Amino acid sequence: MSMKFTCDDKATLVAYLYGEVDAAARQAIDDHLAHCAACAGELTALGDVRSELGLWAPPDVELDFQIVRKSQPPASNVLRPARWWNTVPVWAQAAAAILVIAAGLSIANLQIRSGPDGLVVTTGWMPSAPVAAPAATPNDGEW
Repeated sequence: MSMKFTCDDKATLVAYLYGEVDAAARQAIDDHLAHCAACAGELTALGDVRSELGLWAPPDVELDFQIVRKSQPPASNVLRPARWWNTVPVWAQAAAAILVIAAGLSIANLQIRSGPDGLVVTTGWMPSAPVAAPAATPNDGEW
């Protein structure tokens, strides 16, 4: 199967310039360049730019600094945030812990009962016991 090259295929034209196409594509592009002056001119311009870039070298500039390595890096003066838990008194920490535990128990609805069954500890929101229905009365209103 032969390859057909079109004028709008710029990526293949650049690949042709850099020698990155296979033999079939190279032959198709050579045939197209023989008949298309616009593509031949573009290929020539791309080749000129490539050769200009190949001649470029970075400027040699004298910079007024030297790299000096010290044997020991200097100590850093980084400010670290205070550890607030070390500044709060122990009694305040204990009071806060008791407060958190009490809030958790109230949210959990802890119930402790002592009765004939012994000590009963329940937690959670339990539905109340069903209420017994009242005794049936006669429909006519007489007793």
